[in-house]
Parts: sequence; C-alpha cells; structure tokens
Amino acid sequence: MDNLPSEIVGTILAQTSSFQTFCRLTAVSQRWRVLASQYQRVLSTLSKKDQNSNSVTMCPSHLPMDHSVLVSILARCAGLEELILDGMTVDQTCRWVDALPPSGLSLRHLSVRRCDIFHPPETLSELLARCPYLQSLHATVSRADGILPALAAHCSGIHTLDFASDVAVSPADLCSLAQCPELRHLGLSLGGGQGEGHVLFSTRHPLESLSLTTFSPAVLPHLGPALTTLRLHGPVGGATLRLLADSGPPPLRHLVLGLEPDTTPDLLRLLAGCAHRLETLALGSPSLLAVPELVTALASLGAAGLPALEELTLSALLSPADSGAPDARPGYFPASLAPRLRGLRLDGCGLPPVFTVAHPRLAWLELAQSDFGHLTVACPMLCRLMYNPPVMRAQGTHRLDLRCPALSELPALQSFDAIDLQDPMPHVIRLHGAMDEAQWVPLLAPGRCPNVRKLIGVAVSRRATLDALLAMPLAKAALNVFAQLPAAHSLALPATLTRLAVFFRSSLLTNADLAIHGPGLRRLDVSSSAIRRLRLDCPVLERLALMQCGELRAVEFVGPSPGPLAVLSADGCRHLERPALLDVLRQTAATLRSVRVANYERAVSKRDLARLPTTDRLDMPGLYHLTLAGGNIRSLQLVAPLLVHLDLSGNAALSTLSAQCPRLVTLTTHGCPALKQFLLECPRLSQPPQAPPPRTRK
Repeated sequence: MDNLPSEIVGTILAQTSSFQTFCRLTAVSQRWRVLASQYQRVLSTLSKKDQNSNSVTMCPSHLPMDHSVLVSILARCAGLEELILDGMTVDQTCRWVDALPPSGLSLRHLSVRRCDIFHPPETLSELLARCPYLQSLHATVSRADGILPALAAHCSGIHTLDFASDVAVSPADLCSLAQCPELRHLGLSLGGGQGEGHVLFSTRHPLESLSLTTFSPAVLPHLGPALTTLRLHGPVGGATLRLLADSGPPPLRHLVLGLEPDTTPDLLRLLAGCAHRLETLALGSPSLLAVPELVTALASLGAAGLPALEELTLSALLSPADSGAPDARPGYFPASLAPRLRGLRLDGCGLPPVFTVAHPRLAWLELAQSDFGHLTVACPMLCRLMYNPPVMRAQGTHRLDLRCPALSELPALQSFDAIDLQDPMPHVIRLHGAMDEAQWVPLLAPGRCPNVRKLIGVAVSRRATLDALLAMPLAKAALNVFAQLPAAHSLALPATLTRLAVFFRSSLLTNADLAIHGPGLRRLDVSSSAIRRLRLDCPVLERLALMQCGELRAVEFVGPSPGPLAVLSADGCRHLERPALLDVLRQTAATLRSVRVANYERAVSKRDLARLPTTDRLDMPGLYHLTLAGGNIRSLQLVAPLLVHLDLSGNAALSTLSAQCPRLVTLTTHGCPALKQFLLECPRLSQPPQAPPPRTRK
C-alpha cells in the first residue's frame, strides 16, 4: 500500500469521515502518516460547516503538501469562495491543475504570497483560467511570465490586485491590465530594477487605491478624483514630490510616503494641496529630519494645519544628536497641527531628551522602538498608551509624566525609572511589569489610581505590602513574593479575587506550610514555589497549577467540598508521593476534566518497590485527559467513561493495566518495560499497545 499513487491515496483519505479512521491510516507507513496529517488539518477546517465551507486557510508547514491534498480541497468544496495558501509548498511530481474540474472554480478571493505550489510557473496562469469569478488576487511570485495576461483574459471582474514579482515584467503584460474595467485597487512591486511607473497601463476607469515601490510621470494620469489612497514606498525624492505638487494632487485621504533625506520643503508643498481631506499620514525614512523639526515644519502649513488628519505615523527618524546638532532642544507636539488627531505612532524615532505631547482629542499613542529621556503626555482623552523600548537604550534616566485622566492602562513599569501622575487616574484598572516596589506602590496611594483591579508581574519585597494588597478589592493578581514569611503562613484573599498566580522565592520560604482562603478564587497558580504543604479553602476553584513545586509533599482541601476543580497540573513535584496524589484525584474525581502529572515522585529501589501498593484504582466519571507519567505505579485499574487520551509513559514498574474507557482513542505507554498484562475495554482505541519483547542476554 505504500507504493500506491498519490491520487489513489487521496481518494481513500477523501472518503474518511472520522478521527479514528485517520488514526488507523497513520499506521500504514510514514508516507501515509504525512498525507493523513495534511488531510486532517484540512478536514478539521471543513467540518465546521459540514464540508460546505466557503473559506479555507492553510498555515505554512515545514513539510511539502502533497498535490492530492490540494486537489481534494478544491474538489470537495464546490462553493469555495476564498482560498489562502500563503507560504505553502507542494511536491513537484505532478501537474495538480490538470486534476481540477474543467467547469471551473467559484473562487472570489485567492492569496498565494510566497507560495511554492506552482511548478512549472505557468501553473498559476492555468489556475486563473479556471477562476472566472475571481475578484481579489494577492500573489508573490518568482517569475511573472503570462500571469497578468491570463488574469486580464479570464478574470475580467478583478477588483483588487496586489502583485509582487522578483523579476521584471514586460510592458505588454502590464498593459494587458487595461482589459480589467472593474479594477479599483492596485499594488505593484516588481524586481529586477524595473520602475513599474514607466510602463504603467492606462485604464478607462480611475483607481481608488494605488501602491507602488517606484514613481514616474506615467503615474500622473491615474491620480484622478477617485483616488483616495496613495502609497509610494520609495524612497521618494524631492523631484517626485514637486512633480506631484505641480500636477495638482488629488484629494487624498490616506498617504504613505517613504522619503529621501532633505525633502521637507517639497513635502510641505505637497501636503498644502491635499491637507483639507487627509485623514491618515505615514512618513518614513532612515535619515529624515528630527522629530521636533518635522513637527514644527508641519505646523507651518497654517493655522488650521491638517484639519481632517486622524492618524499620524512617523517612522525611523533621527534625533538631533544623531544628525549632528550641537545640543538637543526640547520638543513639543502642538495641538494646532491636527485638531482632529485621534492616533499618533512614533516608530523607531529618537526623540529629544525632553519631549511633550499635548493634544485635547488624542485617543491612543504608540511609541515603538523609540527612546527618550523625559516624556510628558498631557492628553485628557487618551485611553491607550503603548510603549515598546528599543533593544539598545540611551544611558540616563527615563522619566514619564502623565496628565491623562482617561487612561485605562499604564505601560510596563519596568521600562521607566520614574512615573509621575499629575492628575488622578480613576480609569486605570491594570498595573503590570514592575520588579521594584518603589515603581508601583506609590501609584496605589490615595488620589492616584484608586480603581486598580489587576496587578500583573509585580514584585513584593515586604510582608506589609503583601497584606495591604490582599486587603484591596483585586480581581486578578500575579505576584513575585520576595518577602520573608513565617514557616506557616495563611493568605486570606478578598472575595473579588478570581485569578491568582504567586511565586514564593525558595530561599525565603523553605519547608513552609501555606494555607489559602479564597471564597471567590477560580484559578490558582503557585508554580515554582518552595511550599511543603498546601491547604486550600476555595469552594469555587476550577484550575490548579503546581508545576515544578519540588518541595511539595501534600495538597489538602479544607471545607465541605473541594470545589468544581476541572484542571490539575503538577509536573515536576519530585516529593509528591503517589498516595497523596491519588487522594487529591479521588477527592475531585466528580469534576476533574484534565489531569497532567509528570515526574511527581522520586525513583525507588527494588526493595522499596516491593512495599508499594499492589493495585491503584481510580474512578473518574468526568475525566477527558489523563497523564500520569514518570511515577512508580505497579498496577492500575481505571474506570473513566469519558476518557479520550491516556498517557502512562515512564512508569517503569507498571506491569498490569486494566481500563474501562469506551471513548479512549490514544494510549501512550513508552518507557514501561514491565507492562505485560492488558485488560482493555476500549473499542475506539486506534492501536492497542503491545507488550515489549522479552530481554535476551548476550
């Protein structure tokens, strides 16, 4: 069966309708396993709409896709309208296009960016010839011979075209696009040193969006009254800017320019002609003027500035110090530049040491890879402030002054040496990323941030600070506790706290007993903490994580019921003995859905192994996933009617397994050399485990 052609294998796989069938097909050979996994990814997407999905997106894979899989996608979806194959590869053994239905496909949207499935290159042209209803094409190819003529000949209703080629395209191919009367959005990026503007076609209908990497006078006829978006990724020089300004620029709404150095006067001349409708402006260059000088130049457009501008992006700009200025003057972003501005993004900008942003209507501010010394933000309507510091930051202090009463979240506190809140900020509900109490404790003082409900990744170095936090009406907390605590410590959590992740430093909390009382706690994570015993009084606890708690000996539930615990994770608890673990599982058996426990007890000698209990029995009526790996189980009796996946790998002493799991599909028993007896009532199990071969002494 391993030598069957891919077409026959594809036919067999196309008839499958269940996960269990795929599991059995993977055991045929390595080739069948690869093909079945590819089909499984496709069918998991198609099954959501009963094989009648109108959209399929395939993620990139390190393995090439077999052509039969791709044919099955297009054949099984008669009404497929959208197909995204970005980054996919296919084997080069067959012309899979020949297997498509001759009547054509109903595709409306096709995306094949960096997609290595067209062998030979004219395969894409043949695919386009079978897509008469195509409206949108996004393609990045290595060779473009015949693709654009095929698109114009067979897809006359194309509306959006984003085409990139690594080599030059002949002028005749570009001129063929004149046969597409519905084309409104065009993006061209052609390699080989070709300027697509010199051979640009002429259309009967004006474009609404144009994106080019180069520019020439041949583009001017397309800048009509319908053009609202212009992207020139450049670099665009002063001559091009003057040409656009002299020809009467269209009333653009979105303008993206990659500029050459020393083009500010020509840029201002261009903006003066389209400032009254411009809503989005993005300027970028590796060596443009400094941010304050550029802002001052934009403000010189007049008293109204850019009246319709709502978003402004400045990318990769140099600071005055980088451009050779003797000293860095303070910078200021005036509100008169764009009275309707809602968003400002500074990407890779070296701001001056002192910079101020003040705007009455600014709603979001993003500083990406931008450095500064003292930044003042005075925006009464600012709701979101994002800051991503550069990898190499300038030496000195980094201070942030905020005068934004509407701000709902502060940026990561570890990015600043000091944060000063000039006004109360009642809308801030989340503080995160502070490894020093001096950074975040003052922000919780009266009159600062009274409504904080989430503390994420903050350090607690004093016991008094920990007690003060637990007295606040928090809803979510992730704390790094470095405080010295007594051997027996109790945490009384507020009723509002539903999620808690706490890390106790090993050197400060050794062999300690920790008791947690959380009436409203639903998720608890004490991973990597030096806890000896854990007592929980959490009646609504749903998730418990005890990962890498190397000193943990026992977990005890206090109260009338352990709560609706559904997920338990306890990997790396080397001192957690199996009796203590089984007691936890039995107490929560009625509600548990997933259990993962690996390396949970120390290895024992053969003498101690004989003292272990002969048989362990578990009744888990609601369990779906169970992992008990790396333990010392000798014999296991498991009753789990809903169990789907069972992993017992690494139990070297396991010799007998009895499982009543009618829904079990996967069973893993690697690293169990003593396992010889099976009593399995698992009709859905794809492949029953085999007893290991007897050892032979050489």
